[in-house]
Amino acid sequence: MLSSPVYKDKLMSVFVSDGILIGSSLDAGVHDLLVAADSAGVTNATFQGEYVGGVQVVAPAGDKALFLESPISPITADGKGNVSIVAKDANSKDVVVSGTSNISNGLGTLLYPGADTQEFFVSRSGDLLVGGLAYPPDYDPPKGPPGNGDFFVAVRKSSNPAPVQGLYYLVQQDYTANVYGSFQTTAKGRLYQTRYQTFFDPRVSDGSGLNTGRFPSKEYVSPTGSLVVRVEETNLGNNTIFDYGISLSIRAPDLSGTGVYLNPMGVVNAAGYMG
Repeated sequence: MLSSPVYKDKLMSVFVSDGILIGSSLDAGVHDLLVAADSAGVTNATFQGEYVGGVQVVAPAGDKALFLESPISPITADGKGNVSIVAKDANSKDVVVSGTSNISNGLGTLLYPGADTQEFFVSRSGDLLVGGLAYPPDYDPPKGPPGNGDFFVAVRKSSNPAPVQGLYYLVQQDYTANVYGSFQTTAKGRLYQTRYQTFFDPRVSDGSGLNTGRFPSKEYVSPTGSLVVRVEETNLGNNTIFDYGISLSIRAPDLSGTGVYLNPMGVVNAAGYMG
């Protein structure tokens, strides 16, 4: 558990693996997702390649914040401080917009013409990119940032990433809920063990079972297969209302030791794949 860096009286459940930390809260009224990484020694040269993932756009809506998630346009960096992104012009046509980036003491700034400066960090491997607008320390979290903002999570694209295998920790944020937990790859698909809380019910719920991609989603995997970003789109029932979600999963360290032990992610019935 970790004290929330924003909601000082709240606790977050966190997971750590290979220098990357992810977390989420299960408190009524709190809608958050934490991603952090050890960026010691990271320079402009680390930020190189094409990055793909998801973005969360945040806009104040009365006394609440409106959250919308969608895939980001690929960000391409040359490792020398030059970046480009594919954007839409006034006629909804794709245009390449060039910008600049600079990394100092592990923290980077990203600037495109006519846009607000964004802050970002890159993991030591260069495979994880996380960033967004920098908000003043006195803004009111329940009401959202003062003006439109965004938060993006992306991984470096590979034409032939390593397979997703083993145990992964995950956090997810969507329009209605916070989620944290894990999944284990099996011969029948991914076996999920999660805890979640929706905006409509303050109680914390547990979920488990196989998920083989029931909801349409875009999935992006890092070159080593250790990072998975998913941008999910769930039909809420009438083919016109959709629930968008963004999740980040990190491969967990291998479990080892002598004797009998309980899997820290839960007890599973191997025959029925149920927790």
